[in-house]
Amino acid sequence: MRLWKWLSASGAGLALLAGSVPCSAQDFDASPNYGTVTLRGGSAPDPHRVALQAGGDIDAAARIDQRCVGFISNAPDLRVHYVAGGAPLVLSVTSPADTTLVVNAPDGRWHCNDDGAGAGLNPVLRIERPASGRYEIWVGRYGTRALHEAQLEIGSGRIDGGGWILSEHRWQNATDAPSRHFLRNGTAPGSLHYLLNGTAAGSFHFFFNGGDPGSHLYFRNGTGIGSLHYWRHGTGPGSQYYWTHGTGCLSEYLWRYGTSGNAANGCSAGSPVIETLLVLCLTGRLDIAPCGEIDAVLQEEELRHTPPSPDRDYWRRLQEIRRSAAG
Repeated sequence: MRLWKWLSASGAGLALLAGSVPCSAQDFDASPNYGTVTLRGGSAPDPHRVALQAGGDIDAAARIDQRCVGFISNAPDLRVHYVAGGAPLVLSVTSPADTTLVVNAPDGRWHCNDDGAGAGLNPVLRIERPASGRYEIWVGRYGTRALHEAQLEIGSGRIDGGGWILSEHRWQNATDAPSRHFLRNGTAPGSLHYLLNGTAAGSFHFFFNGGDPGSHLYFRNGTGIGSLHYWRHGTGPGSQYYWTHGTGCLSEYLWRYGTSGNAANGCSAGSPVIETLLVLCLTGRLDIAPCGEIDAVLQEEELRHTPPSPDRDYWRRLQEIRRSAAG
C-alpha cells in the first residue's frame, strides 16, 4: 500500500490526511503535455510561469482520491526536476476559470488543492519543506471537462527583484516607504506628514481637490486605474479581480507571501497602482489587510495628536467622504 497526503493551503497551516491507494492510478510516467523543466528552489526565475490549457477527461476524485477534485488529463501537464534550496515550494494557478491542482511528489505522495487561501476559485499549494526530485503537475477544471486557458506558477512564494512591494513582511519590518515606521515618521509621499501637509498626489489636499488619478473626483468618475469602475470591472493590477487572483503588485498573494521587491506592473512608490490602494482605503471601498493596517495607524495618530487647524478639517473631510462612500 502507498501513502497519500492531502495538503490544503489555508493561510496559517496545512491539513494532513492519509489514506490508501485506489485500484487505478494516474499515469505520472506519461510524457507531459507542456514539457519538462529543471528548477532550483529560491533561484530565478521565481516564479517560473507556464501557459497551458487546464482540464481534461479524468475525474481526479475517482482516479486518485476523493479529496483531489477536478477534471485532469491523463498525462501530467508539467514535469519538474526540482532541486531544493531551503525555500518553500509554492504552486499556484491564475485563470478566470475555476481550476484545481494535483501534484505527485518525489516520495509518491499526492498533494491537491482546489480554492487556495486568498486565491478565489484558483488553487495554491505551499509545501514548506519540499524534497528534491521529480514532481508531476496537473492543472484541472472544477465541475467540467472543458479546457480553459490558465497560467501555472511555480516558485518559493517570494517575489524577487528590486523596487517597491506591498507585503505584510515589508510593512512590519522596513523603515522606508511603504512601511508602518515610514507612515509614522517620514515626510515624503506615503507618510502621515505628507498626507496632512502635501498638495500633490498622495495627500489629503489632492485627494479632496484634484481631478487626476489619486483624487476623489477621479475615483468617482474615472474608468482607469484608481477609479471605482476599474476596481469593480478591471482585471489588471489595482482591480478587485487582480487582488483575489493575481500574484504580483497589489495582490493578496503578494501581501501575504512577498518578502522582497518587484518593480513590475507599476509596483513603485507613487505609481497609479499604489495610489489606487490609498484612494480605495480612504473611501472605505476596499476591505483588505493593508487598508486595515493603514486605517489603524491613522486612527492611532488621530487619537494621540488632535491635528491643529487646518489639518483638523482634513480629518473631518476624510470621515465625511468615508461615510458618503459607504452609503
